[in-house]
Amino acid sequence: MARLDVPEPAAPKGFESIWKKFRKGIASLQYPQMIEHDGYLWIALSRCKLQTEIFRVSLDDVDELLK
Repeated sequence: MARLDVPEPAAPKGFESIWKKFRKGIASLQYPQMIEHDGYLWIALSRCKLQTEIFRVSLDDVDELLK
């Protein structure tokens, strides 16, 4: 098991107070999904059930985390 830092986008207008909870470790990310394709992990998740985000992590970077 390894911990990945999830990029933090700017808060949508009107939801700045909710975003502060993430910085304090109170809120959580919902519905995480992951698939491996062409040397990357593609990770999708929901933040505050307001938006869906997707990002990719190189499998080489994952290997480095596990050493």
